[in-house]
Amino acid sequence: MPDFKDRPESARHEPIFCGQYYDDMGCTGFLGDPSKDRISVLMLGLSDGVALAPIAASTRVASLLAVDMDETARVRSLDNRNRLAAHIDFDSVVADAAHFLVVTPDRYDVIIVDLYTQSGYAPIVFDHGFHQLLKSRLNPLGHVVFNGFGVPMNLDPFNGPTPQAWLAHCLNDSWGDIHYRPTSINHTVHRTCPGVFMRR
Repeated sequence: MPDFKDRPESARHEPIFCGQYYDDMGCTGFLGDPSKDRISVLMLGLSDGVALAPIAASTRVASLLAVDMDETARVRSLDNRNRLAAHIDFDSVVADAAHFLVVTPDRYDVIIVDLYTQSGYAPIVFDHGFHQLLKSRLNPLGHVVFNGFGVPMNLDPFNGPTPQAWLAHCLNDSWGDIHYRPTSINHTVHRTCPGVFMRR
């Protein structure tokens, strides 16, 4: 997986973003097809809903659907949901992420994958079949954002025994063209155009 500096000059200016967890989620409004004034966002994994407000901070985000198989996530996220701006069409569904992707007919401009068990990544995030489901639910020029936890080697995140390196390896098998910018961010971004991928 080549370093960002090794990419052709024309490919260095394609959409990528960086920052900390909340900053990254706040950048959701800049993702998806740049010609669209309004975008739809699917969030797989709700947790306590702390990412909802940064996502909804953009007036470009028209709708936000959160899917979590834990019914208590809806209750835990109530305070955060009550802070959402009025322009957001927000809904939440109690469902398994993969099953939801199979049964929904809808497509989204941005899909955020924030799936964990109590001890680490949900095994499904490494699954090629799951990645294909994500692709099938993504609008043209859309982005998939993987929240990747753990402390990586900031200047060389694709190498070494880090959680992000293994996730990147699996995503490379599914998307085929992965690059990174050396930073200390905590997210993975993939745009469906070949060659646009950034992660930590």
